[in-house]
Amino acid sequence: MNGNLRELREHFHRMRAAYLILLISLIPTLIGYRRVKDNVTARDQARFDQMAQSAQDALTQRIESYLSALRGLRGLFDADRMVTPEQWEKYAHSIDLKWNYRGLLDIGFAQRVAREDRERHVAAMRAAGFPDYVVTSDADRAEYFPIIYLSSVTNSPHWAPGWDLFNDRARRTAMERARQADRPIATGKVTLLTADGPKPEPGFVLYLPVYRNGVKPDGEQERNLATLGFVFASFIARELGESILGAQTNRLIDIEVFDGNRPSAESLLFDGDGTLAAVHPAHARRWSKSVVVEGLGRIWTMYFSTLPAFELDSKRHLAWIALFGGLTFSLLLFGIAWTQVRARSAAEGASGELRLSGELLKKANEELLAKARERRQAEDALATEKERLTVTLRSIGDGVITTDTEGKVVLLNKAAEGLTGWTLDEAKSRPLEDVFQLLDETTRERIDCPVQRVLKQGAVFGRSTPATLVSRPGRERIVVTSSAPIHDQADSIIGVVLVFRDITENRKLEAELHKASKLESLGLLAGGIAHDFNNILTGIFGNVSLAKMLAPSDRPIQERLERAEQACYRAKEMTGQLLTFARGGAPIKRLKAVPQLVKESCDIAVLGSNVHCEFSYAPDLRPVEADPAQIAQVLNNLLLNAVQAMPEGGNIKVRAENIPAGTRPGLPSPGADYVRITIQDQGPGILPEHRARVFDPFFTTKHKGRGLGLATAYSIVRKHDGLIEADSKTEGGAMFHVYLPASAQSTAPETEEASSLSSGQGRVLVMDDEPEILNFCHVALKRLGYQAELARDGEEAIRRYRDARESGRPFSAVIMDLT
Repeated sequence: MNGNLRELREHFHRMRAAYLILLISLIPTLIGYRRVKDNVTARDQARFDQMAQSAQDALTQRIESYLSALRGLRGLFDADRMVTPEQWEKYAHSIDLKWNYRGLLDIGFAQRVAREDRERHVAAMRAAGFPDYVVTSDADRAEYFPIIYLSSVTNSPHWAPGWDLFNDRARRTAMERARQADRPIATGKVTLLTADGPKPEPGFVLYLPVYRNGVKPDGEQERNLATLGFVFASFIARELGESILGAQTNRLIDIEVFDGNRPSAESLLFDGDGTLAAVHPAHARRWSKSVVVEGLGRIWTMYFSTLPAFELDSKRHLAWIALFGGLTFSLLLFGIAWTQVRARSAAEGASGELRLSGELLKKANEELLAKARERRQAEDALATEKERLTVTLRSIGDGVITTDTEGKVVLLNKAAEGLTGWTLDEAKSRPLEDVFQLLDETTRERIDCPVQRVLKQGAVFGRSTPATLVSRPGRERIVVTSSAPIHDQADSIIGVVLVFRDITENRKLEAELHKASKLESLGLLAGGIAHDFNNILTGIFGNVSLAKMLAPSDRPIQERLERAEQACYRAKEMTGQLLTFARGGAPIKRLKAVPQLVKESCDIAVLGSNVHCEFSYAPDLRPVEADPAQIAQVLNNLLLNAVQAMPEGGNIKVRAENIPAGTRPGLPSPGADYVRITIQDQGPGILPEHRARVFDPFFTTKHKGRGLGLATAYSIVRKHDGLIEADSKTEGGAMFHVYLPASAQSTAPETEEASSLSSGQGRVLVMDDEPEILNFCHVALKRLGYQAELARDGEEAIRRYRDARESGRPFSAVIMDLT
């Protein structure tokens, strides 16, 4: 006995390392098993709770829809107390009980009949077409509630007309509670007879009082006398439960519904699988819970429990898999340790030479393990570095491509994929020349790939000028590039990294800034010329108009003066265009409807030509806040160009649509909504070499053009915080897009007050630095009956104004040139 214990102690002492490894490996196995089991349990609990809540919500929603039908039935009697059988049948047919209200057995109306009115009521019913009608009551009462109307989903109703609902105590109690509370009240569990079924089934009946004039009196006696009757609905609990709960839950959980808060066989209304699990402990399931619900004046108990199908999706097997895997791994480690300890014991019992060999083998094994550990650490570090590099390349906006020493693609980031049109899987191991194609911007010649140059020189290479990158689908972008060699730890070149940036949008912004600067410089010049010329023109125009007033009514003289006046008008239009181009015309914005602006401009533009306009507006087109005169000038210029582009006639397509914020890049206010007006003609279109210059001042392709129309339009639209673009379709025709900020307000009708020039009397102060204008104003005002005083500058005007006020003879009006 002692020998066996000694051998057992020696065995455990010799194999203690193996047993220790087994114990240490079993601990995480058991912990993992417990955690997996807890997670699966929590997941199943959440699934069960969600299914139970969904079933409860579905039952509540269905009952609420049936209550709506019952309230609609009461509304029928509130609208007309003398509901006829034809009206009743029509209403019952319209709601289609059988298809829309599954579980509903019948609906009906029971009329209140006082004891003294019973005979009179029976006589009236028989006269109305019911010769066998009687009030069937089991006792003499102060009031009766015989059934007058009844509609059932079965072929024949289970109640006969005239049957007094107060005969049944449960129904009488529910009706009295409903009358007291003036809301739907349900009976407890009752037995309902169905003409189509083989046996009675449990269910409940809902009652809702109907009052004369639709108003519930406050006092009990007054309320009883004002009661017209009750509308009611009978429900088969089984059919109601199956219609609501069966289709969505019968595979995974079972649902039982009881009347009251104590489940029992007597109070059972609905049982999904017929096991009555809430009452019989032998049928207890893994998951179950009871929910007490109050509604319709009753307390209902819903009992939810899982079915075997629920367990099939439980994932409980994962815990056993984790346990089995852990035990297998633990036993495997134990076996390895056992073998090593046994081998060590055998080596210790061998000769010195074998012991030395064992020590050498152990040292070699440790070195191998150390190298393996170092290699694993290096691999982990490399994987971490690669992940960090991948995250970095994915986050930067520049395109990055790396190649090996043969110039074949190794890596592309997301930005490079978007610019080249190649994915990493498609481009990998392909020559860089296939993926990255550069063209000279000017000559359109192919540019050599910089990889070979970097590999030869071993230095960073960056192009001094941008180039055109042609993507795989053929889209062109302007890019700047830089290439650098990739070195390993030994400083040997192992590849090349190519970084390139898309500057296409920057180019567009630079072009816009250059155009804006050029327009501003020319605008200053044009504004100065227009202002000086306008002063001269005002003198000419005023004197011509004055001459018309003073000259005799000789027709030749009047005609010549009218022609001179028309020439002045044309000159005024030209200076107006120059001033608009120079200053944007300082737009006076008003709320305007786009169709009105477009229609007026089109009518003027096509007048006298064989060109027609086709209009297309979005149904919900927003108005714009704009200067009507300036936007009309923009549209007139575009439409006149379209008419002149079609000398043989044709159609101009005009479209207007809403552009929500953020859907069209490049607009002046990215966060604002815009309205886009598109004008497209059927002319020869815009030549590609002219497209970039169409909005330049004094650029024109017409023999008689001045080159200010589109430049003025560009200036006006820019001052409105908008954008104008030119396009030309391949099938012919020029297309212009005008973007104007949309307004959230609705347009209001505009009225214009007519003005007329009238004579009068009074003193008027006129200030202008042009003598000719002063002279004209003096003569014109004197002609109209006014007394004019003249001032050459602001100081003189202020002095004269102050003197006139202090002398008690102030001026009636002041006319000043403020430019």
